[in-house]
Amino acid sequence: AANLDIKLSPEDEKDRYPIQLYHHVASKINLKALNVLEVGSGRGGGCYYITKYLKPAKMVGLDISPSAVDLCNTIYNLENLSFLKGNADNIENINKARRGMYSLRKSFREKHIPIDCQLDLIEKTIDPILLYGCEIWGIGNIDIIARFRLKIIKQVMGIRPSTPTYMVYGETGKLPLKYIVNKRIISFWGNMLNSKSCKLSFILYKCMLQSNELKTTKNLWSNHVRDILNNTGFSYIWLNQKCQKSDINRIKQRLEDQGIQSMYADMKSNESNKGKQYGYLKPEWKAEHYLSTLDQNSIKSLIRFRTSNHKLPVETGRYTNTPYARRMCNSCQHELGDEMHYVLICPLMAKYREKYIDQYYYNKPSMLKFLQLMGSKSVTELQNLSILTDKIMRTVTM
Repeated sequence: AANLDIKLSPEDEKDRYPIQLYHHVASKINLKALNVLEVGSGRGGGCYYITKYLKPAKMVGLDISPSAVDLCNTIYNLENLSFLKGNADNIENINKARRGMYSLRKSFREKHIPIDCQLDLIEKTIDPILLYGCEIWGIGNIDIIARFRLKIIKQVMGIRPSTPTYMVYGETGKLPLKYIVNKRIISFWGNMLNSKSCKLSFILYKCMLQSNELKTTKNLWSNHVRDILNNTGFSYIWLNQKCQKSDINRIKQRLEDQGIQSMYADMKSNESNKGKQYGYLKPEWKAEHYLSTLDQNSIKSLIRFRTSNHKLPVETGRYTNTPYARRMCNSCQHELGDEMHYVLICPLMAKYREKYIDQYYYNKPSMLKFLQLMGSKSVTELQNLSILTDKIMRTVTM
């Protein structure tokens, strides 16, 4: 009884009984300096109590209901308390994938596996764990899984956590996770639609359609499939409820095209100069050639340079809110300190430039020549370019 003799502020006194339940469980250990997660946080009262009275370093409430999460984020304003939309199944998949990554990382270190092979292994071993069963639960919020996948790809590439998503997927030629999930949902739906009418999944699906028509229940899964078909321009397939394998392939290709379009749209959003610059480097959406041809150190130099993981003025000026046009080279003072300037123009790098790249590029330099060099398919040119970019990043540190 003494354990439940909790001193509450007057406004919390009305919730004493549910608070005592949380207190009975959460007070068993000292939560200070710990990060705490509640799965199924509901309307957030328990998270609020733990944050306010037991004072963990960070408290996160996870709930599958978007409306509940939005409500909690609106009414609770404690600094170290936040609420996220998510599915508990996602967390289980992430925990399994995290254990898988521990084993993979050990192999990466011991066997010196190239970066392109590391990315391929992640796609073939970790992605299936993360996406297990996503044909069903993938209609919900998958942000937690998408962030975890993005995080491990960034770690393999050796770039900052703040690197824009479009750069990560652009260098590797990958798609955002939601488009991959939707492709799997459509494949599952097509197989089910063409299965035998005596199969339980087919019977349940027909019941879903019937309940939707009668408006007795609102089925989220079948509505999600319908929305995918409507958004990809295949509404007639939904209306006819007939789908061939060739139709499925066309829908999946359309989803892939939409994923690529969304990445290019992100580059141009918010009038980002970084995004526009990177867009010039990506005429095609595929893995960059250097990932499969150069040694690991050379690859990491090019990755860092291409994804703005450097300290050139064009990047560091962002930290001080310097207007883009005023982020000048510290050596030249009158030239924009961007990637092209240091590779082709800046006198500070002249001796390295003459040694490592063909004079065609730096005689009468232009953006066209810069893009030709950055997109080169020549292994020798790429190897020398990686050395030059490494010299630039070591020389220009502010």
